[in-house]
Amino acid sequence: MSFKSAFHLPFACLFTFSIFLTLNALCALASDPIDRRLAYVIDITRHGSRAPKYQDDLNATEVYYEEPEGEITPLGQRQLYLRGREIRRRYIDQTYFLKAQYDPEELEVHSAFTQRCLASAQSFILGLYPPGTAEPYNPKIDSFPPFSLDNLQLLISPYQDKFRPLPRLVPIQL
Repeated sequence: MSFKSAFHLPFACLFTFSIFLTLNALCALASDPIDRRLAYVIDITRHGSRAPKYQDDLNATEVYYEEPEGEITPLGQRQLYLRGREIRRRYIDQTYFLKAQYDPEELEVHSAFTQRCLASAQSFILGLYPPGTAEPYNPKIDSFPPFSLDNLQLLISPYQDKFRPLPRLVPIQL
């Protein structure tokens, strides 16, 4: 167990984890409201609450973290699990937009390739498709995970030299 400062906000970190669901509230812009229907949803989420990335925080509140610096905490995993449950309630249980069982044609999950981001994505998926919602076990199929988490490099590889990172926002100097 290591001694670290408690100064961290649950979502005060940079966006490193993004979940792209084949779902966002993008309605067909029809002139008649009756013609509108949910066509696509994107839910972009960052990783959950994490331990501070440095030890020398001058904040007066002190807490012990069992997690290594910068890694997701149990609270952070719970945050993403609850987010997955909320998305399930909204898009599976209420609107039937997604199937109750995971379908790779309906859902894509993308995550940065860091431990805290992968753990956050896994927690989110466990909330969205909890145990017991999968298809019945088929002994003819070798064991494999019910979903895949794609690496960020796989997302940008088709762009190769055309990919340019966005510049950081900096204060305007007058």
